[in-house]
Amino acid sequence: MNAFQKLRYLFTTGALSQCIPLARMAMEELKRIWKSQETDYGFTYNLDQPFTISKPKINLNLRKLKPSDLKTLFHFRNQKYSSDELKDALRCLLFAKSEIPTCYVGVTENDIPCVMNWLILPTENERLQDYFSGGLPPLEPDEALCEFVYTHPDFRGLGLMGWITKNLWQIAKQNGIKRITVLVHGTNKVSLKMTPKIGFTPIYRKTVYRRLFTKRIVFEKIQSLE
Repeated sequence: MNAFQKLRYLFTTGALSQCIPLARMAMEELKRIWKSQETDYGFTYNLDQPFTISKPKINLNLRKLKPSDLKTLFHFRNQKYSSDELKDALRCLLFAKSEIPTCYVGVTENDIPCVMNWLILPTENERLQDYFSGGLPPLEPDEALCEFVYTHPDFRGLGLMGWITKNLWQIAKQNGIKRITVLVHGTNKVSLKMTPKIGFTPIYRKTVYRRLFTKRIVFEKIQSLE
């Protein structure tokens, strides 16, 4: 999806109604393109470790995403977003448009989608590399990626993120996957602190250098964040 297609798609979703956060995002993106250095961290979780699926504060069922779910999860005209919240929402929405499988949603007893997350198997390596332009290492045959978790603003603070994530780990394990990989942005201090505490091990540091509309990505193997 090129820039024009993304813009046209965002117009149909109502995202362009978020004028102020979009303007802030645009300014930040121009600064990033002009000159920036960003660091992210890859973590892995060994599924041989015991884990329990936490119970959310509301009753939920798990199923695969349906196209109609997106209109409920991303109702931009009726919500207020900060620039960071809008950025996260648009990342998930645009990735859903890529149709890379498999996205799961947690739904209420009335089938209202509340939270979404992807479990991506190594069979999708080629599509992942194309979407991220080499920004992710290829998945090993026994490795899966959990990425783009998003909770609707009306359902936050109910423990939905942990619930859906652990459910996807269980599905991965049933499909012969041994390890789960996640990517944590270097500016997300809370996640960088909490991810190792729940059993994840850092495996690589990703540094992206941008200058004058050029981009260079460097991966380094690591065993700790220090």
